[in-house]
Amino acid sequence: MGKEMANLKSDGPNKNFFKPPKTTPILNGLELNWVPIHWTWTWQQESALVHSAKNDASVTKKPSSGFCLHIEMVILCAEFRSPDYEKWSKLGTKYLENLWCPPPSTTYGPLIRHLSDWCMMSCAYPIVFSGNGDEVVFLKGPRQLGLLTFSVFTMALNCAVFMLHFLKKSIRMGSTSSRPVWEEAMIDYFFAVITITFSCQIITLWRKTECKFLVRMAFEMEKYCREIMGASNYTIKFLVWFCELVKITFFLPTLAVCGLTVILPCTPPSLGNILLSDCQAGWERPDGISVTQKILLGLFEGYTWYLASTFCVFFHGGVLIYTAEMMRLWVTLVER
Repeated sequence: MGKEMANLKSDGPNKNFFKPPKTTPILNGLELNWVPIHWTWTWQQESALVHSAKNDASVTKKPSSGFCLHIEMVILCAEFRSPDYEKWSKLGTKYLENLWCPPPSTTYGPLIRHLSDWCMMSCAYPIVFSGNGDEVVFLKGPRQLGLLTFSVFTMALNCAVFMLHFLKKSIRMGSTSSRPVWEEAMIDYFFAVITITFSCQIITLWRKTECKFLVRMAFEMEKYCREIMGASNYTIKFLVWFCELVKITFFLPTLAVCGLTVILPCTPPSLGNILLSDCQAGWERPDGISVTQKILLGLFEGYTWYLASTFCVFFHGGVLIYTAEMMRLWVTLVER
């Protein structure tokens, strides 16, 4: 054991690696001299531990067999704990408790700011948080303005393709359509979603000064109500749950649509269902579409529905609902 300890010292192990055990378990008359294992596990430490178990087995009255040594290692693995395991376990339990029953100090600000940051990464809005996150500023610079232009072009292209499809359908009104009614209903639904989200983007571009004012004033009103007027216990539990759910599932629509388009490029809401002639035979028979076309179409559709997700979250959550809640809180405190 002394040689192995010397090897460990020469390699410079962690000082907190060896800790005195609370109890010494006994298995078949053999004392199991185990030590807690640190995350930084090297082959020198493993070798020292195995040799230590063999030396302890050689001096006992009932020598350990290979099976018994195997049992020792199993017990050692069972006793293995990460130094941060209990810490993260407590944090997770506390998070669930606070989520189920929000304490009086719960605020909307951190949740809305977190979601707004994810939305503003797309640069699909004329505003963005400043570098330190304390102010709301307009987009500037070629990168941000370029991303804004590309997002507008993407949404406009989607709307144009859907409108062209409906125009062709209206021209062929007298002829028999090859698409079933339920498929046309799905196309109508996704066209409505794209149109509404594109309208939200146009509104934020047209009224960018008012949009900036609403976002900035909502955060300042909550801060003033809490710090100056002593507001507490004003959050609505279901809104907090909804914000947490949106935070967890924020990127799921993007990944789902991107994966679905790569696997089945003829399935709505993919534009391949409208543009590609091979998709007229059915959703599950896109034989003439190459892998490159599927990947490019999947990336385009994933980006499109990422923009749609950001519009829904930011425009409805950050601009409308959050601002309305802060105005309600302000009026309630003033009336007191």
